[in-house]
Amino acid sequence: MFIVFKPKKILIIILILVISILSTLGAYAIVSAKNSKKVRFDYTIAIDAGHGGHDNGCSGDSTHVTEAELNLIVAKKLAKYLQDFGFKVVLTRENSDSLNSPFAKNKKKDDMSKRAEIINDNNCDMVVSIHMNYYPDTTVHGAQSFYAKDNERSMDLAKCVQTQLNNQLQPENLKNSQLGDYYLLNVVDIPTTIVECGFLSNPTEEMLLQDLDYQNKLTYAIFSGIVQYFSFDHEI
Repeated sequence: MFIVFKPKKILIIILILVISILSTLGAYAIVSAKNSKKVRFDYTIAIDAGHGGHDNGCSGDSTHVTEAELNLIVAKKLAKYLQDFGFKVVLTRENSDSLNSPFAKNKKKDDMSKRAEIINDNNCDMVVSIHMNYYPDTTVHGAQSFYAKDNERSMDLAKCVQTQLNNQLQPENLKNSQLGDYYLLNVVDIPTTIVECGFLSNPTEEMLLQDLDYQNKLTYAIFSGIVQYFSFDHEI
């Protein structure tokens, strides 16, 4: 019996092998169009940098770095990795501004609805929303991914991302992907995950999340999770 793979599937499998090798060599920081052959995939991925403008999100206790600025840094890095490997990418937020109308009565709600509009208008196949976490107990740490209720594809995506975060970034992190009740998870009907990249309330992670090398590792792990998801037989 012969197994026939679709061309796109073969490309994804090859990409996973490349990712495995590069991750083992610690080469995540130098992957770019200059040193890797681009492969085109007919998938459009929305990368959502949470917060922005009037809404800074949480902030670090020591350095006062804001979630909004870190989200944008990671989102842009992730977009670059995906584009360099041939995926189409849409950023919901490309600068420090929020998306809401200045005349909106509920600025947060208007901002979030604008993000959903961008995702839908661009016929995106996937959404990855980048955030930072905060918790009163400063010992709590570790990146974690979330998915929507009754959405198996979102759950699979979150699990793939969580696996790569745990394996590549924090082997001691025993967190699993979790069910989340968030706006973007509930309003778009495509594979969507919210990635809380770490806790700004934890002194160690507050510093790590501002470190360039750690940001590259973090972003590469998320990227690897996305590719792992596409290696499965999902109808997207």
